[in-house]
Amino acid sequence: MKKLHSLLLILFISFTSSQLFSQTNVFTVGTSNLNIGFNLPSYSKNLISPPISVSYDYGIVDFGKNAGSIGIGGYIGYSISREKYYISGTEFIDFYNHLYIGPRVSYHFNGIPNVPQLDLYSHLLIGVLIDIERHLHSRNVYTESYFAADFKIGGKYWFKDTFGVFLEIGWGSISALELGVSFKFN
Repeated sequence: MKKLHSLLLILFISFTSSQLFSQTNVFTVGTSNLNIGFNLPSYSKNLISPPISVSYDYGIVDFGKNAGSIGIGGYIGYSISREKYYISGTEFIDFYNHLYIGPRVSYHFNGIPNVPQLDLYSHLLIGVLIDIERHLHSRNVYTESYFAADFKIGGKYWFKDTFGVFLEIGWGSISALELGVSFKFN
């Protein structure tokens, strides 16, 4: 009886571990993700619309099952805000446009046990942030650009093979929290 229990335990452990670690990678070489994000405002007040972004990831390195993958791609984010103020009873309005563009590198932690639809990842983006300030009363426009960095961790849940949603949180030039939809192309 003891041998039967030992045999059943060994078979159970073998089956369970093979199920946990036999999943295919969610993001691998040749996988393309197009993401459309809506950022929650965290740095600008008086927003006219929520910050929006479009990003793309393409898998270039696959380390194997449960070891992860690396992707490269690009990011474009945009937000616009305005500020009203009064001088001697006269109302003035200034508009602020923020455009963030640059390449990004991502690391996808593949092989999440029993959740093959979940893709956990982190990304680093080093790009250019372009700020355009427009004063309506004086018709002056000021433009400033500088290098900026963005680091976030995130997760995508794929409802279908080609459609999912994502949430990213971290440190960014447009926003610290972003959510949106993703489309996968293989």
